[in-house]
Amino acid sequence: MSETIDDEDYLEIKKECKERIESLEEQLSKDGSDSKKINIDKSLDRALQNIANIPKLYREGEINTKRAIIGSIFPEKLEFDGKTYRTARINVIASHIGSFTKVVEGIRNN
Repeated sequence: MSETIDDEDYLEIKKECKERIESLEEQLSKDGSDSKKINIDKSLDRALQNIANIPKLYREGEINTKRAIIGSIFPEKLEFDGKTYRTARINVIASHIGSFTKVVEGIRNN
């Protein structure tokens, strides 16, 4: 068997490889979008559950959980001097949590 291939064989192999690559890329793209949708759906459901349960999560949570909740509500950090507290701004989403909770409850009831 020769160690070289002629032009026709090379072009045929190249064509087959290109078709196989395109087929695999198409399959990967399709499979990837399905798994992304599943992951987004799961993440969204978990986020909505957490938003609806913020008071309970805060009450029952460890100190790190409480800090994470406060940090997400007050992105520029909450300052406390022992008597009073202040913050530069509140998270826009957090300011609408009451509305969010009503929406989540409506979704769950449907």
